[in-house]
Amino acid sequence: MIAVVRGNPFVVLGLTPGAIEGLTDDQIMSLARDVYISQTALHAPENGGLKRRYQAIQEAWVALNDHDTFTKAKEAYLVPENEQVARLERQVRSLRVQLGDQANR
Repeated sequence: MIAVVRGNPFVVLGLTPGAIEGLTDDQIMSLARDVYISQTALHAPENGGLKRRYQAIQEAWVALNDHDTFTKAKEAYLVPENEQVARLERQVRSLRVQLGDQANR
């Protein structure tokens, strides 16, 4: 079963990359479950929440419970941050080379 959700389910639930990075899949799901429970209570229409937001949270939870969708969502959510770090590290190395060249003049 492929779950359909608008946007990355981690974003929908409000989990940041820093919150899940370095955790095992079981730990991520435990954290996601806790967030899901609190978010559904907060956004439930019977508690005055918006039905669309409540449905998005429900869809995100269903998506995360599908192994393939979970894996793809996790990789998509964490990889861009890793790529950004790699790019920044290259920029730092380049600046160090430039500064070293200037110091040697």
